[in-house]
Amino acid sequence: MECHLLELKSKDLNRRGVLRRLIQEYCRQGQMDKLLVAKEEFEASGYEYSAGMLAMLFDVMVRFGNLDEAEAGLRKLNVLAPDFILDEHKVLDFATLLVSKKRIKGKNVASWYVVLYVQLTLVS
Repeated sequence: MECHLLELKSKDLNRRGVLRRLIQEYCRQGQMDKLLVAKEEFEASGYEYSAGMLAMLFDVMVRFGNLDEAEAGLRKLNVLAPDFILDEHKVLDFATLLVSKKRIKGKNVASWYVVLYVQLTLVS
C-alpha cells in the first residue's frame, strides 16, 4: 500500500482511500510513527475523517497514553457524529488513562467508567 501511495502521489491522484487503509493498518499494528505521518498527510490533503476513523484514532491514542490527542479526537468525534457510541472497552480504557494521568482523583475506575459511559452515550 505504501508503494501504491507513492504512485498516486507521483500522478497527483486522490489518495484518500489508500491513506485511510494505511491509517487503519498502522493503528492495528501500533506503528505510531507511520500513523502520525499518514494522519498528517490525510489532514493536509483536506480529507474528512469518518466517525469510525476517529474512533479508531481515539483508541490508538488511548492505548499509547496520549491523553491530549485522545481528548481532541473525542471532541471531533462528538461534533462529527454526536450519535456515535463508543464501545465500552474504549470507554473503560479511556477512564483508566484518565486515572493514570491523574485527571480523575481516586482509584475506583469502575465508577468513573459508568459516569463516562453515560456521558459519552447519553449526553453527547
